Amino acid sequence: MDTQPGNAGNSNEAFIMDEKATDLNLSTEKPNIMLSEAITDPGMDLGNDSHGRNSTVLAVEVREAYKEYPGKKGPSVVLNGLNMKVKKGSIYSLLGSSGCGKTTLLSCCVGVRNLNKGEIRIFGHKPGSRDAGVPGPNVGFMPQEIALYPELTISEILLYFGRLYGMSKKEVKESMEFLVGFLALPPPHRRVGSLSGGQMRRVSFSLALIHSPRLLILDEPVSKLFICNTSDTCLIKTIAELNVLAMRNYRWSGSPTTAKVGLMRHGRLLAEDSPENLIKLHSPRIGLLEDVVLKLCLADGDDNEVGHSSSAPTSSHASSLEDVPNAMISPQNIKNCKNGKQEQNNVKNTTMNPTIKVQNCSLNCEDNSSKTYFPSTLIDEEVLSVELKKVICLKGSVENENKWDKNGEGNGPSFDKNLLCLENNNSPSVEELRKQFIQQNQNSAGYAKIGDSVSDRFKHSANRIQAMIMKNVVTLLRNIPFLLFMFIMPALQVIIVCIAIGPDPKGLSFGLVNHDARNACTVVPGCVVNDNYTGSLSCRFLHILDQKGTLKLKTYDNEEDAIRDVGDAKTWGYLLFHDNYTQSMKDRALFGTQTEPESIYGSRIKFRLDQSNLQIFRETGKVFLESFKEYMKSVSEDCGIDPIATEPPIYFGQSIFGEDNVNFTDFLAPSILLAILFFFPLSGSGIAYISEKKIGTLSRSMVAGVTTFEIMSAYLVVQVVLLCIQVALSLVILEWAFQVKVMGPVHCAYILAVMVGVAGMSMGFLLAVFLNNELEAVLVALGTFLPNMLLSGLLWPLEGMPIYLQYLSRILPCTFAGEALRSVFTRGVGYSHPSVYPGFISVSIWIVIYWTLNIVVQKYKAKK
Repeated sequence: MDTQPGNAGNSNEAFIMDEKATDLNLSTEKPNIMLSEAITDPGMDLGNDSHGRNSTVLAVEVREAYKEYPGKKGPSVVLNGLNMKVKKGSIYSLLGSSGCGKTTLLSCCVGVRNLNKGEIRIFGHKPGSRDAGVPGPNVGFMPQEIALYPELTISEILLYFGRLYGMSKKEVKESMEFLVGFLALPPPHRRVGSLSGGQMRRVSFSLALIHSPRLLILDEPVSKLFICNTSDTCLIKTIAELNVLAMRNYRWSGSPTTAKVGLMRHGRLLAEDSPENLIKLHSPRIGLLEDVVLKLCLADGDDNEVGHSSSAPTSSHASSLEDVPNAMISPQNIKNCKNGKQEQNNVKNTTMNPTIKVQNCSLNCEDNSSKTYFPSTLIDEEVLSVELKKVICLKGSVENENKWDKNGEGNGPSFDKNLLCLENNNSPSVEELRKQFIQQNQNSAGYAKIGDSVSDRFKHSANRIQAMIMKNVVTLLRNIPFLLFMFIMPALQVIIVCIAIGPDPKGLSFGLVNHDARNACTVVPGCVVNDNYTGSLSCRFLHILDQKGTLKLKTYDNEEDAIRDVGDAKTWGYLLFHDNYTQSMKDRALFGTQTEPESIYGSRIKFRLDQSNLQIFRETGKVFLESFKEYMKSVSEDCGIDPIATEPPIYFGQSIFGEDNVNFTDFLAPSILLAILFFFPLSGSGIAYISEKKIGTLSRSMVAGVTTFEIMSAYLVVQVVLLCIQVALSLVILEWAFQVKVMGPVHCAYILAVMVGVAGMSMGFLLAVFLNNELEAVLVALGTFLPNMLLSGLLWPLEGMPIYLQYLSRILPCTFAGEALRSVFTRGVGYSHPSVYPGFISVSIWIVIYWTLNIVVQKYKAKK
């Protein structure tokens, strides 16, 4: 049968469970329960489809699967010629130790990875093909990680994954209402992060069932996961295109329909058969599946994996209940508890494995109601919900009974870890519940049906992107401190930079040796060439210099003391006026070129500076030149001389671009804004992407059919919104707080800044593909921050670099963008200017390159 996903039918699909047996030792402390029975309707032929036709298409077929990973000492083979067949309507348990290739095999089955050799067919189609629906709606996948978003509520995460699978809100609501009761989930309004470990497991399990998949794959499911409050033994079933789980009465008739168990080792299957046949062939005397595993591993020729497993208990009652797979209690072995007395009947061996026995116990019952016994390997304290009204432990009385609140929260009852009695007088019959669920799925058939037309695929892709956008938004809104940090941090960085870097230095300590005016220095107006002029020109110069506020002068009597303080780093230098400075200036004014050499040298002001700090050296030199220019203009005007006559024969006209009083902040602000907007999205997107990889939600979403392009598109929308707010806030602060104005079109600077942020986000995604944890992402982002600023000409002109480095700098993503943004800020030009449009073109090209590389690398890594 080859039906479209989501259509209702009667034939059974496949259910695969992957079980981990560490070192092939099934420990008595942490038993792994493998459900390996194909539960079918009475009389149903597994080989027939819903129309009675013979169906030869397998649910899963693996042929000569070969997979290797590259390593320093050569390739590491994970799958080596593995063959596996899973029939429709069966439950297949894959058993093997850690590192034997189970997870790799399952990831190849769901289309997340590709084989090096061999082939896999899911319902006759290759995973990843359009007809397979895998990755996509045909498969329900529960990874070994919890793989949940802790910020979302149960209803939100079910809605999110339901929409990824193409379900409408109404369909998700219908399926969620059933799953919440069926799996005894906590109230849907509870956040995932507030749940216990067992509750998270059940929520994770519900995500694999929400869309009614044809194929259900569980990677290393834990014990103590499932619970039922019905009158019959709980078994798991996958039903045709009804596709989720249903509860079935199972009556032990001596020859139940059994599942296959695949025993996997070193990338190969040692055996593949039903548990009964494996035990019959390899362990008829002991009758334990563990013994089968040990014997097959030893026969395989290497006992290193076996380790201490030979010492594991194989026959005691305790081990039989705790360790042996398939530990289910059949109805005829259920005891009734009457009047608090223990029945002493002999309890026969029970369940699918004939070696399992139920221990005798003492039960204190409050009434004569019928109780159903479940082994504790199937039930845990975390699993119990408010729907289970009473729990009575077999070895003692009930404590803390009925301590759940109306929301199902609280400690609940305490109980012994061996066996549990569940009251079920008011529980609906299994068949009624099953029929109700079947009817529900028939009424909402087509949950996962996706059209083949381009418009349908586009619509479904847009729906997935919208779901991821909402998930990203809710995640951010649930973490308000982090959201505020993201909003204000770029603006705060700009504020810090503009305050700390760029303004002219003030209050620099500077020495003064003034032999021209040894007494009090006063400014006397008048023309210096007049005979009655009694003032000191050195005082006039010092008065103008003091008005600049850059220097704080400290007077010395001699030059030696001034030099000593400079050497002791107490001052940044000193200036010296000779004894006859005023008279020498007067002689130069009167005699011009005929001035005596003595007067020429006496009219010069001597400066000696500490050049260990280049910026202060240049700033003090600039202040001295500006002050001397104003001083000479003042002296010339007092004597009625045109100031131009006393100026050097060179002058600077009005600036073509920018203002005359521009400072370093005006140059630095656009560059810093660009660098910060590139850095924060780079690190943020990388950390977010890696976090999703680590917790397993990324791979889970990809199994649902989400592509790399869709993931990046969803992050892009949210990131653009954040960038718009960040850029707007930064531009407002620059203009209002620091008077750094955008001389050109504001929207031009705004759009360019947002595009640079998108480029940073895209680069962050690309880096995250190669990184494994958040710390690596932060370190790489920090490592790229300073080189990006220096090599892109954001802090220093490219012309100051060696010529070979200039060529390298021009291909970086922020080089042309930085020049473009600075031109918009200071030159007042727009999109069409030759210094602006290359910035837009460069950023656009880099965004396309990052996205293309990301998609290509993701596909390449999937093939590895």
